[in-house]
Amino acid sequence: MSLPVDVVATVEAELQKSSPPLSMWNSIVQVLKQSKLAWTAALRADCMLVHPANRGGMGVNPHACHAKAASLMKTGWDASFLHSSFCFEVSDDPAVRQAQFSFNQEIVSQSAGLLGAVGQHERHLSVSAGHTSQFVKAAAHGCKTSEATLADSTGKLNVQALCEDAEFKKLLQDGWTWTVVANSVEKQWPQLPKLAERALNASNTTFSGPNELELCLYLVDRSKGETTNLQDVAAEATQGGPLHQYAKHLATWVTQFSNQASFLNFLVPFSKQYGQNVNLGEDFWTSLVMNLPEQYPCLRLAFLACNFTSHRVSNGYARLLLKSDVEKLKNKKLQSLGLEAEELLYKAWNRIEASLPSSAKNFGILCLRICLHVVDKEKMGREAKTYASLAAIYSEFEADFAASAPPAAKSSPAASSTSAPLVALGEAYDPLWLAQQKMKLKKGLLYTYDEGLWRLVDLSSDKLVLEAAGLFQTGQAEIATSDCLKLLKPNKSPAPFILKTSDALANHPSRSLQAESKQADLWTMLLAAAEKLEKKVFDMVGIEAISKKLYTKQKIKAGELLLVPVTDTASKVTFQAPGSSQKHAALEDNEGNMFFVLPPKALKLASDFSLMTGSTAPFWYVPHDDDDGNLHFKAVQFRSCYIYCLTNPKGIEKHTELSCRGSWHIRQPVSKKARTKQ
Repeated sequence: MSLPVDVVATVEAELQKSSPPLSMWNSIVQVLKQSKLAWTAALRADCMLVHPANRGGMGVNPHACHAKAASLMKTGWDASFLHSSFCFEVSDDPAVRQAQFSFNQEIVSQSAGLLGAVGQHERHLSVSAGHTSQFVKAAAHGCKTSEATLADSTGKLNVQALCEDAEFKKLLQDGWTWTVVANSVEKQWPQLPKLAERALNASNTTFSGPNELELCLYLVDRSKGETTNLQDVAAEATQGGPLHQYAKHLATWVTQFSNQASFLNFLVPFSKQYGQNVNLGEDFWTSLVMNLPEQYPCLRLAFLACNFTSHRVSNGYARLLLKSDVEKLKNKKLQSLGLEAEELLYKAWNRIEASLPSSAKNFGILCLRICLHVVDKEKMGREAKTYASLAAIYSEFEADFAASAPPAAKSSPAASSTSAPLVALGEAYDPLWLAQQKMKLKKGLLYTYDEGLWRLVDLSSDKLVLEAAGLFQTGQAEIATSDCLKLLKPNKSPAPFILKTSDALANHPSRSLQAESKQADLWTMLLAAAEKLEKKVFDMVGIEAISKKLYTKQKIKAGELLLVPVTDTASKVTFQAPGSSQKHAALEDNEGNMFFVLPPKALKLASDFSLMTGSTAPFWYVPHDDDDGNLHFKAVQFRSCYIYCLTNPKGIEKHTELSCRGSWHIRQPVSKKARTKQ
């Protein structure tokens, strides 16, 4: 059935938004309900299966179903907590439908009788409230239980005792309200069940607490189709939760040590079948990922399998293996035993991988036995059985595996290909990969080796090729990749080298500072010009200290007064023209090049606390652009330059204020004939 065009457009628009998962899901459900593609209905648990997208493809953990129920029996059942129960219709596509039923049959077959059988009559697939619905279904089927408080004398669920809680009896007999989404919606948007699962199970912690394996599966799912920083994804997914502080270590395990996520094809079914929905905790994960040597990917898996199925649990955390057990492998005395264990586990993995999940039990028992043997805790395991050697453990695995003859592999939620850079098992034994986990190895980078400086020019699993990069150092060197961590040290400084002659000359002060030298020459020339041309200037003129105006102190003959634009630092003789409104003077060299002189610091009178500062060069106290001005510009030659000075073309009476008819705006050289600017 094709969906209405407007519905498709609206949902597509919602999916393109960057809304939080729950907000996005609620908006989409609203649209679907308005178009009758989603509706509410009272459904019994025995018509409910688990959607294959539930909890990252894990479905439900049978032990968690019963543990949750045991907890609720203590507090009392309340249907109002199930208000966020959502499900999808079973697909009408025969192939998809078969896959959905097979997924549930696999969960039931691995539950050791804890879950109700798949009856082929079920029509709905839960994406939330899965653990609750499957427990109620188990009660309806009279299944066994792993919780002593729920069991009758035969070890099965005591339905009569359960139904003494009226609310549970109602859930069992009448069901509860679900929001149902049409299968045509999932056909149009196959990603919606995953969105629903993320939104609903993340927000509804009453059904099950945060689960480390679910997070790992979620990270694998997010790694598909795009290159993703899984540490950022993990931090975002666990924000505000107890996993947040160490989620980055789970992301590192998925990226570097999960054999491109295929280890989860074993770990998920094995932990569901024999585990209790436990977490391992921050200390254990930190030590497993950060402190265990990189060459132990399979031994890491064995530690996880052993603890995820631990029979020693406290407050929801496995306590069979601890941080201290993991760190025993750092002891050099255990190094040979650890390498032997890794080799046997790798050999066994290659035997069983193709037949997962059927072979999960055989490989899981091998993991438990090898792990407990290595850390010397065999007597604390479920079997409490000790072995003389790792070889003896492996021989028993070979015999058991051959006898079980597992069938061909079935599809698994983590078996899909990924495009994010998840490390394959073969890479985890590669000396180059192992070295790169501890040191940045890249062509072109510098390293110190054998008291010299070297540049890495080639690298492989066998060897690194180095080229001399030290001063006056030549040649190449080769070292084994496996030894590089001991022999090389990264060098962050650039390689030393002798400057080229041309570069050295170009930056020598005698050449590079020629402009500054020219400035200095012109400035000293101005000082000399003022000294020579302004003789007895303060006998003729005076500066009024308050208004900073310039007045004649005596009668001055025509051309007798000459004011030079001297300034106080060489840096104020510039090659770039200042703004037209900025006060300045000008001078011209014998090649016709213009230079500009900026005014010195203004005069500041002395006080009781400071001396007088600033310049008293008279030139700068003459206002310009006065139509009645009594001073004009005149280009006066001094040495090899022409300086635009101020002079009086006519006589000036005593006590007359001085001003200039010309403008500060001097841009073009004057001609050689006319030296005065009117």
